[in-house]
Amino acid sequence: MKQPKRNGGKNILDIVARNEAITVTWLQSYLNIGKDRALWAYFADAIIAKHAVEDNAGREEYTRMNIFLQNFSTNTKKIPSDLRRMLKVGKDHGVRREGLAFKRETLRDMPIWLHRGINTRESSTHINQRESKCMRDNHGIATVRGVEELASYLNAEDHKSHKNCNCEKCRQMRFRHGCPNPHKCYKRAKTILEKLPPKWNPAHWQPADQEEEPGDEEHERDAVRVFNANLTDPGGVQDTFRIFTSGDVCNTLPRAKVTEWERSDNGIEVPERETVYTDGGCLNNGDENAKASAGIWFGPGDGRNKAIRLPEHIPQTNQAGETLAPAEATLLTD
Repeated sequence: MKQPKRNGGKNILDIVARNEAITVTWLQSYLNIGKDRALWAYFADAIIAKHAVEDNAGREEYTRMNIFLQNFSTNTKKIPSDLRRMLKVGKDHGVRREGLAFKRETLRDMPIWLHRGINTRESSTHINQRESKCMRDNHGIATVRGVEELASYLNAEDHKSHKNCNCEKCRQMRFRHGCPNPHKCYKRAKTILEKLPPKWNPAHWQPADQEEEPGDEEHERDAVRVFNANLTDPGGVQDTFRIFTSGDVCNTLPRAKVTEWERSDNGIEVPERETVYTDGGCLNNGDENAKASAGIWFGPGDGRNKAIRLPEHIPQTNQAGETLAPAEATLLTD
């Protein structure tokens, strides 16, 4: 009954799917973690944290900031039905942090306690250490940024590796934050930071170290859009979430590009940059008799120039043609 008429159905609205789609929009609003975040989302965080399962949640409720950013679960029987439905939709549709690489500022804004990049057992061990409690209660550390900064004090020129160090930072930690042993807190912070996978560790090499800043689209006036080949997602924490993911979480960083050293010493040849023009189109777009196509143009007389009629099993839309064309062009450049 819910199938399109061309498939023999009655095209009746699928109420279940519609309601689920509405819940996805709620989830999107909930995960909009930034200055414009909806007020209700903060209340949702507090409710979910309050009913967290204690076995994997750490001791203090305030360590649990967001269930999609951290390693803890909640007792869904004790939270409101709307939140329960939202969490279920997120789980069913694979909502999680995912991406090739992220800005260091984004990595630093992630919660450090119960970090999803650290396995649950190690995370629980770290969170319950005496120095970790001092970092939370006295130093006010909640994010990767705070741990990274605290660990950096180990490298201060005047710092001494003992409890009674009288360097400027240690004095500040004692008198301003009430920390009984700053050096131990620095060491604990360094240990926690090193447990983060390279992809989530701002102190580690990141693809952004080798990437160029996006230009100003110099050729836009000539109807040519310059492709941004950077691997690093330019967004903030709220832009790290993806839906419809599957398989294991990838915590491995991709190779950004071949370095000059690798090129000269290992004999790796890097092809010259090549400009390719692609487009997609569709006759009767949106209708049952729609016919989509894609076009690829390398230049006058180039044998790789190609016009493609999209197969019937691919949706016959303009967008499908625009998506297929660059993928096919990439194969032709190998």
